[in-house]
Amino acid sequence: MDNHAFYGGAHPHRAWLSSRADFLWTKASQSHSFRQSCKYDSWNDNNLVPFGVSGFGSMSQRQFYIEADFDRYLTRVEAGDKPIWKGVALLEDDLMGRTVMFALRSSGVLLSRFAREFGVPFEKYFPRELEILKETDLVFISNDGVLSLTSAGIINSGAVSLLFFSDQVLDRVAYNDSRIGTRRPTSWKSTITRQRDGTAQVRKCKLCFGEVGGPRQ
Repeated sequence: MDNHAFYGGAHPHRAWLSSRADFLWTKASQSHSFRQSCKYDSWNDNNLVPFGVSGFGSMSQRQFYIEADFDRYLTRVEAGDKPIWKGVALLEDDLMGRTVMFALRSSGVLLSRFAREFGVPFEKYFPRELEILKETDLVFISNDGVLSLTSAGIINSGAVSLLFFSDQVLDRVAYNDSRIGTRRPTSWKSTITRQRDGTAQVRKCKLCFGEVGGPRQ
């Protein structure tokens, strides 16, 4: 099972559940946490397999969601069906954002590796995002060229992740949340267009950092 990571959803039949605090558990004296030893810190070569209602998963360049309604979920499971509500193929921008999100929540983003794997420097593809995160003291870059979350960044990792989601992903998340009656309405909207030459029209993200906008060169 080296190429699979398991994530529990909201159902008691889940195989394993990692709370947010446990998921982000780190210890300064250790180079790798328990989650990292379970290969959570890999890039795009691992699968994330969800268990339970409203779970989220990804395999290769596909992203999918488990049924959010308990009755529908249970009916499909008892019938022997996969309780998948919807899936989508990820664009390169989504894959890059997912890579950053997973890496930041574990061992950090090795900037040289990012540039090697995607053919563009991180600082050039995500210039405004990096500026915002550094100005708010949520990330730092080590002497070895590793972008990592600060203590404040770990606490606010969910908000940090939003900066690296494309409009399409944010819209899907908002729609998925709207299907869950206990969720409060989302309070953000994203607008961003990035190009490989480094230009970017920066998103607005009211939830995490207030409104930011305007073209970046």
